[in-house]
Amino acid sequence: MSRKKNSAKRLGSEKPANTTSLVLIFLFGISVGASVMYIYRPVISETEIVSKLAEKAAEISVPDQASELTFTFIDTLKTAKIKVPDENPDQAIITEKKPTSFVLQAGSFKSDKDADSLRAQLLLLNLTASIERVELNSGKTRHRVVVGPFLDKDNAKLAQRKLSQNNYDSLLLERAL
Repeated sequence: MSRKKNSAKRLGSEKPANTTSLVLIFLFGISVGASVMYIYRPVISETEIVSKLAEKAAEISVPDQASELTFTFIDTLKTAKIKVPDENPDQAIITEKKPTSFVLQAGSFKSDKDADSLRAQLLLLNLTASIERVELNSGKTRHRVVVGPFLDKDNAKLAQRKLSQNNYDSLLLERAL
């Protein structure tokens, strides 16, 4: 006796659900609900509802207590005396601006070869590039490729724009001289 396996059925052999009957049932339910709302109108009119709400709001509010509240902040502020320290401009502390320079960090690499490759590419763009070897707290060594130094920020920004035009990301750093 051979039996047909259930898995041999075709995927499209099932009949699709009749969606038109579902839509008709939905529309029938909507119409029944609308007719019930039309027949049984609210017993209380809208104006009565609004007036009752206004009465409740009047009961809840506390106009007697509101008249007892006083705000003294404005009066206190008007009469307050603020002491301003007598500071002569001659005695003002002048902080000296330390001379700084600017560099652009174009990359940071684990290997010296990668850093040297980027440095060579930047030199071809006519930029002054160098490699700084940095020891991290974890004991690892990084090789930073920096462009510069520049004495003013405008020249550093020009070099950064040149790097950006050639698809190199860079980070502007300010360093003390």
